[in-house]
Amino acid sequence: MQAVGYGCFLILWICFSAVAKAQNGCPGSSIPKNLNNEQPSDIKDIYASGDALRLSCQAGYAGFLRIICTNGDWEISGRRRCDPKQCGHPGDTPHGNFMLTRGEDFVFGSQVEYTCKKGYILAGKVNHRSCMDQGWDNAIPICEVVKCKPVQATGDLIASGNTESPQYGDIIQFECRTDEKKIDGEKQIHCTDTGEWSASIPQCEEITCKVPVIQNGWVTNQKAIYKKDDVLSFACAERYTPVGRPSTCTYHDWRPKPQCEENVCRVDPLSDIQPKTRAVFYPKESATIVCKESYRTQTKKQRDTVTCGDNGWSFSTFCEEISCSFTPEDNVVWLGYGYSVRHKSTAPYYTCKNGFRKSSRSTCEITGWEPPVCQAITCDPKIPNAIILSGIKKYTLGERLDYECELFHEPKGKQETFCRESGWEKKPDCKAIKGFCQRLVLENGYLIPDKSNPSVIHYGCIPGYTPSVDGWWGN
Repeated sequence: MQAVGYGCFLILWICFSAVAKAQNGCPGSSIPKNLNNEQPSDIKDIYASGDALRLSCQAGYAGFLRIICTNGDWEISGRRRCDPKQCGHPGDTPHGNFMLTRGEDFVFGSQVEYTCKKGYILAGKVNHRSCMDQGWDNAIPICEVVKCKPVQATGDLIASGNTESPQYGDIIQFECRTDEKKIDGEKQIHCTDTGEWSASIPQCEEITCKVPVIQNGWVTNQKAIYKKDDVLSFACAERYTPVGRPSTCTYHDWRPKPQCEENVCRVDPLSDIQPKTRAVFYPKESATIVCKESYRTQTKKQRDTVTCGDNGWSFSTFCEEISCSFTPEDNVVWLGYGYSVRHKSTAPYYTCKNGFRKSSRSTCEITGWEPPVCQAITCDPKIPNAIILSGIKKYTLGERLDYECELFHEPKGKQETFCRESGWEKKPDCKAIKGFCQRLVLENGYLIPDKSNPSVIHYGCIPGYTPSVDGWWGN
């Protein structure tokens, strides 16, 4: 009976050990599959803790992977991994470039795409190479030069250059066999990167000239077609003259080109243009006038720029002596209009018109009287604590100013005063009323006076703000 009991115990211990071992082992189905590795061909159902496996890499990857079963989990051992195989440089192609379109390096799975430079085109249909298990697939694409159609010259046309097998960049030049004819079209064409010529092939035609368009002029012997050596007759508009010798029909069209130029401005030897390095100026050209002491330009300056226009100089090129006289614009009462004084002289005795007052001392300067002999009498409407009702402006002699004082200031009601020679007839003044509070300044709000009770002020808040009462914000 004792032997039977011992045997049962031994069986239970063996079963318990097996279960414990299974619980600490690693199932074969949990061997990693996503590390670019192959699966073992003889996978067991369970691996004991401490068991190690060496896994080979998938196609396109180099190295191996070593894993160890540790407490029920597979762990990677060592630094070796399954890395993508290197394919090396894919190879350059003459007259072309390539770029990676898949991947970041020249390794298994990456792809490069080839393109040709301007004027070249791929010889085949395949323009890419892929890094495979055994290296790069496909051959290196080839870029061939773009070609244009051969050029055939007919008749009197002569073509020079690579006319039989022209390719990108080639230039063909044309000319005629006789001087009596000229090229109708481009004298030079080139083969473009699209395989087309930059222009069509020209022809040789008889030398003729059409009626020219002459700016500011017109043709007087007009014909439908002019032949070689025909002479053109033309006239120019007012203030314009023909340029150069008569125009003749030549291989290069009209020579010289028929033109009408604007009349020029000539420099008088006695004028004040400085320096006198040119005798003729054309329209829109400018010169400088420089005046000596006590003289001025017609524009009342010591020196100024004069411009040549359609009708001559923009103003006189001669300086004039500086002098001053009274004119109606000076607002003086003076019977001797026309009387003048010289530079730096003071103004003679005079009086000013009504509404103007005499300046303390006016002298004759380059621009005229300085200061003006008569200056308008004005009054300034700036009044502290007042509201101007008749407008903010400079008030002239006799004008009325309407105003009223601000709240808490007196006098009350609408006030008026007039501008006189010595200033305001009645000096505007708004004084604070004694016993009243100073004007409030309310941030984020506005004030509303109580018309029935001057001692009370109402206020309101701008949108987004509400009144505050004893620290509490109401509705």
